[in-house]
Formats: sequence, structure tokens, C-alpha cells
Amino acid sequence: MITAAECDAALREQERLLRMAGLLGRVRGEPSIGWLVAGMVPALSHLPPSGVIAWVGAILLGLALTQSSALRWVGVGWITTVVAPVSIPAAIAGAGSLLRGWRMHVGAALLGGALGLIPVPEALHQAGPLLLFSAIALAVFRRVR
Repeated sequence: MITAAECDAALREQERLLRMAGLLGRVRGEPSIGWLVAGMVPALSHLPPSGVIAWVGAILLGLALTQSSALRWVGVGWITTVVAPVSIPAAIAGAGSLLRGWRMHVGAALLGGALGLIPVPEALHQAGPLLLFSAIALAVFRRVR
């Protein structure tokens, strides 16, 4: 355990190091892409529509149950697989552990549902086109921001 003074000193040192590296504004101001990567999981896993619905439900339910704990995400994945056998526990646990905050959970659930349920050409379900899509989305997102 540390005292409040030691915690403040550690945070000041961290901020000093980030400032020296020129990363202070970037670390605090850049959006995380975890929701984008997590949102691609249903398409990359080739889940059937019922599996996509179970995945979306698990991501939204995990928001309340996990507090961003990776071990709890594994539990949510296994519980979802018991309820909906077409889901993949590793896909839920891996995607969920990337998410922090309710906006990222909702964003990943919406993107994952859209990519998994909207009919798109099979070629789009591969990693290359989805990563290209994510790069374009990030470029647009940064310009709008």
C-alpha cells in the first residue's frame, strides 16, 4: 500500500515522463480503437445471426458485470455459450477485455451487430478489408473530432 503523497508523486512523475516524450496530449486526447477492433470480432469469427445477437447481448451485459476484469469477461463468455451454444467464449472474452466505459461497449455492440447481421459480401468478412475499413473510420473520426 502507498500513501496519498506517494501516489501523487508517482502520478506527477508519470506526467513528467509523458511530457518529455511529447505524448501527454496524445495519451489523454486520442480515442481508443478498442471498440473498433472488438466490433469486428463477430464478422471475423463468422458467427451466425443468433451468435451475433448473443455476442451483442454479452458485450452489453458485460458492461454491468465485469468492471473491465479479463477473468470476469471469460466468465461472461462461458455463461453466454451455455445460453447460446453458437457463440464463442474466446470471441466474447477477447472483445470485452478491450473495452473501457459504456460508450466503447455500446459502440462495439452496434458495430459488431451491423457487421454480423447486415448482409455483406463474404470477402468483407476477412481481416484485410475489415482492417482497411477501420483505418478509414479512424481517419474520418479524427477529422470530425
